[in-house]
Amino acid sequence: MAQKIVSIMGCGWLGLPLAQHLVRQRFKVKGSTTTQDKLPLLKKLGIEPYLISCDPQITADNIEDFLDADILFLNIPFRRNLPNPEIYGEQIEAVLLNLQISPVRSLIFASSTSVYADTNGSVKEEDELTPYDARSKVLLDIEERLAWSLQFEATIVRFGGLYGEDRFPGGSAGAVVAQHGESRVNLIHRDDAIWVLSEIINADSRGEVFNACADGHPTLRELYTAWAQLRGVPPPTFTDSGPPRYKIVNNEKFKRRFNYKYLHPNPQES
Repeated sequence: MAQKIVSIMGCGWLGLPLAQHLVRQRFKVKGSTTTQDKLPLLKKLGIEPYLISCDPQITADNIEDFLDADILFLNIPFRRNLPNPEIYGEQIEAVLLNLQISPVRSLIFASSTSVYADTNGSVKEEDELTPYDARSKVLLDIEERLAWSLQFEATIVRFGGLYGEDRFPGGSAGAVVAQHGESRVNLIHRDDAIWVLSEIINADSRGEVFNACADGHPTLRELYTAWAQLRGVPPPTFTDSGPPRYKIVNNEKFKRRFNYKYLHPNPQES
């Protein structure tokens, strides 16, 4: 059997360790970066490197070669500092335009649990969703665009907030956080995010929507206090203005499908 080729558009905080993981699993991996200086690192790690940027149009010398793959992991971050969230939709559309002349038939898109509005209850993949702000509208439009593509089959992974390694959000020591401390979180450790993607790629799962989020949903107060204790710093305080606003993202669909047990089931204990 021919070696499968996975192209990862966005070898950053999540994409790079995922690429390393897939190399160890004997996939041929192509990885993109927007930083010239990072190309030698990718090559050293056994990843075929490509310099590609979306601003929002694609800038690359060899995009056709990068997209000559069996699977594309579309991992362009949806930055909060974009002057207009619709720019992100234009970035994704630029990638899809180039995919029209590629052999890619399986696409995995890194979406977000932020597509779900705060209901103060449980939310799952089958829920009928309505945009509640500009960012959620952009993400839901992208998801719909991918789902209806006739060129490839897309799997949407709705990630909770990513943490782990050097990324433990929680505010500065002793800071005042302008949120309600009893709001609950939906997070996923980077280790689990990598394994979730690996399971999907190895199973060649297509045309699905999966939530990717840890089992535990501690309150912000519980979580930030626990992380402050781990760091040996004073915990933040919360303004607690207005009622708590949150959702509990249900992760059962993925766990059942792949018989998966989270490595870090409770962010409070990671």
